[in-house]
Amino acid sequence: NSNEKVDIFFFNYSLSDAYLNVVLLFNLLFGVAAGFLASVFIIISNKAQIKNLHNKNRILGLISVCAQFSHKNTTRK
Repeated sequence: NSNEKVDIFFFNYSLSDAYLNVVLLFNLLFGVAAGFLASVFIIISNKAQIKNLHNKNRILGLISVCAQFSHKNTTRK
């Protein structure tokens, strides 16, 4: 029955005579919100990591070009 009343005990918080459908709805909304926030933080973290790796790759590419240029200049003499 959707009009059934339940008692909730969660750590130090308790709620008595709450409607079951309201409790289930709030649990569902909390789960969706927590999952959404977790996915946003994971996406932001991965974007920062990709940007960092892109910068490192660019720096290594510049170092490689400089090393090749230096090697060509020393072999010409």
